[in-house]
Amino acid sequence: MRIKTIILIALLTGAASAQDIEVSSYISSGQYSGGGSSTSFSQYLKVFLEPESFLYLGHNSTLYQNSQAFTDGTRQELINLGGLFKLDDENYLNAEYYRLSDNRSGSAYMIGTEFSHVFDEEFSAGLGLNTSSYPNYSVQQFIPRLVWRPESNLSLNSRIYVSHSGQWGTYLALVEKLQWSLSPQMEISLGAALGPTLNRIDNDTSTIYTQPQLQTGAILAGCAYRPDPDIKLQLNFERDYFQGYTVNYIGGGMGVRF
Repeated sequence: MRIKTIILIALLTGAASAQDIEVSSYISSGQYSGGGSSTSFSQYLKVFLEPESFLYLGHNSTLYQNSQAFTDGTRQELINLGGLFKLDDENYLNAEYYRLSDNRSGSAYMIGTEFSHVFDEEFSAGLGLNTSSYPNYSVQQFIPRLVWRPESNLSLNSRIYVSHSGQWGTYLALVEKLQWSLSPQMEISLGAALGPTLNRIDNDTSTIYTQPQLQTGAILAGCAYRPDPDIKLQLNFERDYFQGYTVNYIGGGMGVRF
């Protein structure tokens, strides 16, 4: 009850001073190499306090069927609250809280933070700290980041994930993402992850890889199209590699800003 009250107060406070509000919805389907599947639905409400600061509330529901990651019939419900805050012209703070409910194994929570600094129009850097607490283990992540923008419509986002668990050990992975705006309406993205991680949190997309197996890599591609400045359509493909199996995801969604 206390968490729900905090979420409600935060959103009402933000809405009272909001410049814009954005609502979005996404659907994703995962196909496991062993024949299983997952289906995921997500909804987000984003409240813009100013052009570069916002609060958001998200909900995700995922059902796993005969997958190699979870028992058949496992359903996970994820609620997350977060925001990006502009501290001054050069410094930003991103903070997120996640609460995961699993009908098979119980509940878990995750907290993610990142401080970032803009050096100039070409370079920026950040440092993220994540912690996750699952029923039988916990994971801490240390994530330095470097963003290079050689052109105004092109950026390369490089992150190193240092993941540590007292039960599983320490792992190191490199995550790269290239974003290219072909026009004001069209943007494409390509990405890859190389190296082992455990329950990785992607602070850019508010995505958590909840599979209990070690993830060894990933490749992804996405396309975003804006038929109107306030409407965004998105299509994504991702292939994730885990110990013992792979998963192919395809998903899409739409966001509308008011």
